[in-house]
Amino acid sequence: MYNRLSQSRKTLTDEFINGVNFFIQQAKQLPIFISEGKFRCPCSKHKNLVILEPDDVTVDLYRRGFMPRYWYWTCHGEYEPQFDYQCGPSTSSNVAETENIRPNLEELVHDATGIYEELPNTEAQNFYDLLHAAQQPIWKGCTTHSELSVAVKMLSIKAEYNVARECFNQFIGLLKETNPTDNLIPTDLYRTKKLVSKLGLTYTKIDCCVNGCMLYFKEDIAETVCRHCNAPRFKPKSRNRRKQKDVSVSKMFYFPIIPRLQRLYASMRSAAHMRWHNDRIPQGRI
Repeated sequence: MYNRLSQSRKTLTDEFINGVNFFIQQAKQLPIFISEGKFRCPCSKHKNLVILEPDDVTVDLYRRGFMPRYWYWTCHGEYEPQFDYQCGPSTSSNVAETENIRPNLEELVHDATGIYEELPNTEAQNFYDLLHAAQQPIWKGCTTHSELSVAVKMLSIKAEYNVARECFNQFIGLLKETNPTDNLIPTDLYRTKKLVSKLGLTYTKIDCCVNGCMLYFKEDIAETVCRHCNAPRFKPKSRNRRKQKDVSVSKMFYFPIIPRLQRLYASMRSAAHMRWHNDRIPQGRI
């Protein structure tokens, strides 16, 4: 259905017209269309960033065709097969899976930013930076990993196995040396985290008592000694260094819940699960 023009390149093929009609009928079953009468336009110009009425989407697809690599309609309710993160030349048995890592990450970018039409400058720049990273293969000819997917996977490995910063940087340096020249693998942990941080799932560091008695937060943010056990908030300073910053003995990482809930509701993959109790359980029953 992606073969849009005939051999003369003057008319649309019957296959493409039938495919677009089938797509429109499928998209009309989406909850967003049922409630608003519109859905995302996957043409090569709008790339699922603009929400339009079905007739306008049809015209755009006839004029421009589908966006590149939109083999699975992940923004329109279709699930794509699972893929592995193994990088290298694809075999005939896994090419269908490995070719879809970039479209999947593009959907992640759309869901994470929640940006579709009017964009403030900062949010727009972050969005397009992430979208570009999600589309760029780490080296020319690699079909399984993009710049963003490599960063996400490496941070996942670091967290799962508690890899030290220096070990991470050494390992990532080896990857850059052994991959083709001009590869897009981040050079160190700082640049890896900086790229992924644009997804917006941030955290806040809060000093706390070493014995877990209290947090140095809000009205207690200026306290230097625990009100319950008198444990010091900061480590002792060295006498040999005059200008030395206060270093807390213990701190916690707070992950705000609201941005994470927004991501779950923004993604078509998880939104249905988030609404399950409301949609499936009759009103008045627990």
